[in-house]
Amino acid sequence: MTQRYAAEFHGRPKHSIGASYFVSTFVDGDTPEAAQLALYNEYEHLLGVRLTPLVLRYAPTSLASDGTRRLSRPAQGRYMSETAAEAQAWIDAVKVRYNSPHDSIRTVYGLDPVFEVRPVWCWPGHLDPIGIYFDLELAS
Repeated sequence: MTQRYAAEFHGRPKHSIGASYFVSTFVDGDTPEAAQLALYNEYEHLLGVRLTPLVLRYAPTSLASDGTRRLSRPAQGRYMSETAAEAQAWIDAVKVRYNSPHDSIRTVYGLDPVFEVRPVWCWPGHLDPIGIYFDLELAS
């Protein structure tokens, strides 16, 4: 999977008129140089480009009642898994709880939840995810 970077710089979108301003966005690239070149496809007059590599982790996700896929656990780094197998183990443990008619887990995820492990980009250091929603372009 291609590396994702958080990019911060002063610049402006290509073909726009006016002053440059501070931009904070995300960009993908195999190397920092490739990521910076990708920025030049969308922006011009870039100054002070700073790229921060994000960390790939895995998280259990579930479908919400409105049809969006979102994180099933809190959006904190301690709940992100280093491997897909660790996230799947959490899903398996939750599914076991569904066998108990006295457990209140159904009030959280519904009667028939659709869980799935998804890769999620996280900030370096504390590993908090950069987002909690998935497949938004497919839902609209």
